[in-house]
Amino acid sequence: MYRIGIDLGGTNIAAGLVEVCGELFRFAARKSIPTRAPRAPEELAAEIAQISRQLAIEGGVSYEEIPDIGIGAPGMICEGVILYSNNLQLHQVPFAQMLQKHAGKPVFLENDANTAALGEFFGGAGKACRSMEMITLGTGIGSGLILNGKIYTGENGFGGEMGHMLLYPGGRRCTCGAKGCLEAYCSATALAEVSRQAMQRDLKSVMWEICGGDPKQANGRTAFDAMRRGDLMGRRVVLRFLQDLAIGIANTIRLLQPESICLGGGIAQEGDWLLQSLRPRIAKLMIGQPEQTLPQLCTAKLGGDAGILGAALLGQKKGEPT
Repeated sequence: MYRIGIDLGGTNIAAGLVEVCGELFRFAARKSIPTRAPRAPEELAAEIAQISRQLAIEGGVSYEEIPDIGIGAPGMICEGVILYSNNLQLHQVPFAQMLQKHAGKPVFLENDANTAALGEFFGGAGKACRSMEMITLGTGIGSGLILNGKIYTGENGFGGEMGHMLLYPGGRRCTCGAKGCLEAYCSATALAEVSRQAMQRDLKSVMWEICGGDPKQANGRTAFDAMRRGDLMGRRVVLRFLQDLAIGIANTIRLLQPESICLGGGIAQEGDWLLQSLRPRIAKLMIGQPEQTLPQLCTAKLGGDAGILGAALLGQKKGEPT
């Protein structure tokens, strides 16, 4: 069966026509265009409907054969409504209903972190698991929880938001307005800011050279790159990051005990080194739980395809359009 998945981001709209057969999938067609946010939601819905029809043509499939359209969008999503999306500058918009009107098909709308988690669970690092928490370490921290093959969002649609777990009460201000969220310490944005502050404390740090003498060029990888070159300040930044992330993951394990925890986003490209550094720190925090019973820790495999695949699967996995 062919399904359409849309990953609606603040910068780009990535779309795919996906052929799904049991546990196998392939992309029959893809498209990516600029989102051009902010703009009127009706205009955005009309363009996504047009993209969906183009995908069917390019994939050699009758548009009428496609049962529904799935879409992942950033922000707070509940029952087909974008309640709040800072990236898209949309608030209280019944976007699923709008898109359904233009596309002429049932539409499934979900938070983009949840759709990425579903895609990774179905076709990536979580394929052999029954339950998985995916944590995306990007501009912010997105997370999605998959239980028995389905997205878990709680009673109000907002469950599983690990990025806004309170790590240090009264600590750094988060973009959500609260102080001390995990996102304010372990996102790529936070890591870049900590690196800039560290550079000001150590004018001899290799991070200056990596950034070409401009602290504004620091990003989530700067401290890691400096550490690999033997830079003490870069190492300090990374070690603090590792400990904070380990605390967040340990809290998640205490509460949920998933079979697997999958790390995605740019920072996760540190790969095996990151996993090997986190595992003993997490185990040390899990007093009373034998290390062999802890969830497996892995990195995402699908990259940007996870969001498209997960969105395409929404109709199959959720069952009723919203």
